[in-house]
Amino acid sequence: MMSLFISVFLLVHGLVSVNGAWNATADCDDEWQLVFRAQQGNGQGVYNEWKRRSPSTCVVSSGCLPENVDLAMMKIPTNKHLKSPVIDKWSSSNIKQVKLELFDNGKSVMYMIFDGKNTNYLGWFSYTKLIESNYDDLYSDGCFYKFQFSDYYRYSFMVQQDGHACDTSARGWLSVTDSLYSSSYSYASTCSRMRVSSYPIFLYAKNNHKTRWYNKQYGQADVLAVYVKRA
Repeated sequence: MMSLFISVFLLVHGLVSVNGAWNATADCDDEWQLVFRAQQGNGQGVYNEWKRRSPSTCVVSSGCLPENVDLAMMKIPTNKHLKSPVIDKWSSSNIKQVKLELFDNGKSVMYMIFDGKNTNYLGWFSYTKLIESNYDDLYSDGCFYKFQFSDYYRYSFMVQQDGHACDTSARGWLSVTDSLYSSSYSYASTCSRMRVSSYPIFLYAKNNHKTRWYNKQYGQADVLAVYVKRA
């Protein structure tokens, strides 16, 4: 009874999903290891937290995700992004594949799997490394695709077919925004249209194909997770 109470408590506070996808050791495939978990609306930039060096003592209260720890067993909920030290030693961790996944109320709503071999902690997020996705139109069809992992225009992760996510005609699949981008000369009015009360926000195209951002034809997730498989 006590274990059931703890599981429900953690689920309510966003630490675990319905199917246990937040386990640090593995997901239901029993091979994926969670190395990063980001929470929408907590005021922490995803990109900066991904690049931040893990503390010498890795505990959840400091935003660090200990290796070989099952989050479902933890009794201290947190609203912070959680990062594993594995990211700091990416090049020497024999990473075979990387999975980026979004969740809404514990349900997976979007995923992309990448070839992680011979990559660094930033270079895996690339169209040339894409292996699999739930999107039926995120593959070569003569169109231009932009995979971005940086803080350019305040986006951390972004997958676009054309333009910028604030452009009135832009279409894409994924837009992870760390803060509102404001400028007196570029994208000011259209970015304001996408303003929300708290950041970061995790936007994704629904129905397994790209969407037009300006029309707000997208879904919004509450958790972003990155997993790795090792060789």
